[in-house]
Amino acid sequence: MRSKLNKHGFAFVELLLIVAIIALAGFFVVTIMNRDDTVNTDQTTTEQTPEVNNSEDLNEAEQFLDNTDIDSELDTSEIDQALEE
Repeated sequence: MRSKLNKHGFAFVELLLIVAIIALAGFFVVTIMNRDDTVNTDQTTTEQTPEVNNSEDLNEAEQFLDNTDIDSELDTSEIDQALEE
C-alpha cells in the first residue's frame, strides 16, 4: 500500500517541478523582452522637450512640439499592405 502512495506523490512532485521550470522560463523571457523594449525606446529618443516653468517656456514647448515631425519616423508600409489585403 505504501508503494502506491509514493508513486502518486512522485507524480505530483514531477508536476510541481515542471510548473516551476515553465514559470522560471517565462520569467526570463519577460525580463529579456522588457530589457529589449527599454533599449529600443532610449535609442529612438533624439530630442527632449523643453522644461516648462513659466508661460514663455510653455510657448517654447508648444513651438517645439509643432515643429516636431512625428510622421517622418513612422513606417506605414506594413499598415498599407494590411489594408490592401
